Amino acid sequence: MKTPKEYIRLPGKHKDLMGNYFHLWRAKDHLLSVSYRFGDEYYKRFYYKDIQTIIIRKTAIGKVQNGIMGGMTVLFGIMAFFTGDVGALIFGILASATTLLLFINIIFHGPTCECYIQTAVQKEKLKSLKFLKRAVKVTDIIKKLIEQAQGAISDQELNTAFKATASKETTVNKDEISSLPLHSNIHLALFILLLLLGLCVAYNFFHQTLVVSFVELLLSLGASIVMVMALVRQYQIRIARNIRVITWVILGYICGYLACGYALFIFLLIKNPKLANNQWELFKTMAALSPLSHPLLTGIGIFTISGALICGISGLFLLKRS
Repeated sequence: MKTPKEYIRLPGKHKDLMGNYFHLWRAKDHLLSVSYRFGDEYYKRFYYKDIQTIIIRKTAIGKVQNGIMGGMTVLFGIMAFFTGDVGALIFGILASATTLLLFINIIFHGPTCECYIQTAVQKEKLKSLKFLKRAVKVTDIIKKLIEQAQGAISDQELNTAFKATASKETTVNKDEISSLPLHSNIHLALFILLLLLGLCVAYNFFHQTLVVSFVELLLSLGASIVMVMALVRQYQIRIARNIRVITWVILGYICGYLACGYALFIFLLIKNPKLANNQWELFKTMAALSPLSHPLLTGIGIFTISGALICGISGLFLLKRS
């Protein structure tokens, strides 16, 4: 006769950028959160009789990921259209791969979320539950175990508790609410820099000059630095949700822009190895390249202009609305 397992693994797992794994297990009288970090295992137990609240909050990370993958699909599609046979094959494969990832993310994973479990002494984030559908499924299982340990609450008792809580709520000053920021000046600077970058690249698309290329370099570096500052800032103060989303989209765009610039840099070094030790001559060579001289350069130019203008104008519009 088989003995019942002491722990049963619940659906969901997560691996962060540092290589740490997170899993969730259920036992007869408690929930076990397990994390694997650099070969070591760490455990946290939450007894069902002590759990007060399970919180699920939907996040915009999934939409940002879908936006980035959608943008990459469009970019690779444009590259495949403007390049030759070999380039069309390579970029076609990349476009198909990003389309497949986008399909998997939308159909199988769905919206993302954050899940927290709260007791009288702590509030812990359940990192293994990062997708909404899976988090709801797991919390339904946990809810039944909690009800077995604590007893179920009737609808009448629940309504009475809500009324008692509502009667004790403190009144918040409306002036204090209106004074809370919905955006920061850093985000405003980011959107303006992107708009200027798009206009600068659009001018340089037809009239290549060394001065405009240098201004484009400064604007791209400035936008990259300000973008990092904006991402940090929006986790420190109250920022409107749509502005948070557009900032993450801008991160994907700037990564794509820098990747294209780096690829062009490597290509020129391969074609002109003598310029490896002369950065100024290499920069002048890049500035003299006409986007209309090659389909690949045309595709990169269209991506840069459209991405910068769309992100900049959209960001300013959202700031105005907020």
